[in-house]
Amino acid sequence: MITSRMHLLLASTGMERLLILLDILNIIADTDEYKLLSDTGILGHNAIDTERLSLIFDHILHNFHQEIRLKKLSSIVHMTPTSFCRFFKCRTKRSLSSYLLDVRLDYAAKLLIHNNETVVKIAYESGFNNISNFNKQFRVKFNLSPREYRKLHLG
Repeated sequence: MITSRMHLLLASTGMERLLILLDILNIIADTDEYKLLSDTGILGHNAIDTERLSLIFDHILHNFHQEIRLKKLSSIVHMTPTSFCRFFKCRTKRSLSSYLLDVRLDYAAKLLIHNNETVVKIAYESGFNNISNFNKQFRVKFNLSPREYRKLHLG
């Protein structure tokens, strides 16, 4: 429920946006459900780990639209690919591929709302090289096809 309200929030302006935000805050205040999004374990346990995570996230956010190779990413933080995967999973509680997929899908969702490009072009700009996989992954995350998502948010 909050997810759909958040998407509406992104597409709205002015007083409507404020009212949607207040509605979201009301829903959050009244719920007994929660999902821990961060804890002290996500950031590094020390300055070196924090610096490594910063370098990793920076590289991903600047390069997610193209292929990201594990070997290259692990070399940036001076680790073997195996050690890197273990480190990343331990610190973020998720795999690199899961994190990268979310970054790409969130970017694609933003483009679908704020850009008139075709779904195929947006998929490629978001780092996907297979439109069928993009559509499948998008539907898994948002419970809508990219076209349905765009239509919902643009009216």
